[in-house]
Amino acid sequence: MTEGTTDRGNIGVICTAAALVLLLTSSLVDIGRFHTALTAAKTEQTAAVATSARAEAQLDALAKGTQALADGGNANARAILGVLRANGIQINAAANPAGNPAGNPAASSPPAR
Repeated sequence: MTEGTTDRGNIGVICTAAALVLLLTSSLVDIGRFHTALTAAKTEQTAAVATSARAEAQLDALAKGTQALADGGNANARAILGVLRANGIQINAAANPAGNPAGNPAASSPPAR
């Protein structure tokens, strides 16, 4: 074999290695973009979950207050509870919201990272 033949054989290896490096670099860039997009989506969802937890706590307090009024003899509150029961909504005045043992709306929020 001559020296020129071995150089041609190395060109194939060099091209293959370069293609592999380009492929891996492209994959790493894509992974970085996906990570950034997922982090942004998580941040947006965290705010929505916190807002939802506050709304749920407010609705729960409203339902419990309505139940207390009905227990006190308020006819309008009894009518509201009748409509809620007709729609399949049960009110348990002694229960705390799910995942919130202390009755604190902020306690059911996922931990910040």
